[in-house]
Amino acid sequence: MALGKSGAYITGLFDKNTWVGDDIQSAMINSTMENYIFWSVHVSATGDLSLNDTLMVSNGQPVTAVTDRLKNFIALARNNGSTKSVWFSIGSADVSDYQGVENILDNGTPAEIEVLYASFQQLMDLGADGFDFDYEENLSDPAALISKFAIGLNQNTGAQITFCPYYHGFWIDALIAVYKGLGSQPVVGYNLQWEYGG
Repeated sequence: MALGKSGAYITGLFDKNTWVGDDIQSAMINSTMENYIFWSVHVSATGDLSLNDTLMVSNGQPVTAVTDRLKNFIALARNNGSTKSVWFSIGSADVSDYQGVENILDNGTPAEIEVLYASFQQLMDLGADGFDFDYEENLSDPAALISKFAIGLNQNTGAQITFCPYYHGFWIDALIAVYKGLGSQPVVGYNLQWEYGG
């Protein structure tokens, strides 16, 4: 997959579970942005997924009032002629999304792990290409978790992955581990963050 030259992180589509994103959707559809990244997906301890504070997948099943809106947005983006890729970004600062993922992958039952991947499959079914990993937590072995999660997402949903490095230095180790684990590389790009230190 060739990533486009321009892209935007998209947020603010829902307010207290109510769609308020018409203006954002219109601006994006009428822009020349080539990569859409819906920010930010949060993962609960049970594997439910929320877009910011709005629940969108529960127990592996879509919350259709939310997912239908997102599916329509993505379809419009795909039809506008310039969109090359659509992603859901997982994580952000001051959250425990990857802690939740780690707990499920390391300690969950096979059924709980299956539900976790079924939840992410629901997002792929909306028309996404894959997931952007915005890891900003402080777990003991992030390279192992990130590579294990990337491999699992690719194997279970066919997702491609982008990494969104912030202040951690483990990303190359994770990239290598993903390739060794799969014999191929679903990580197709980096979305680099930069913080101005003043």
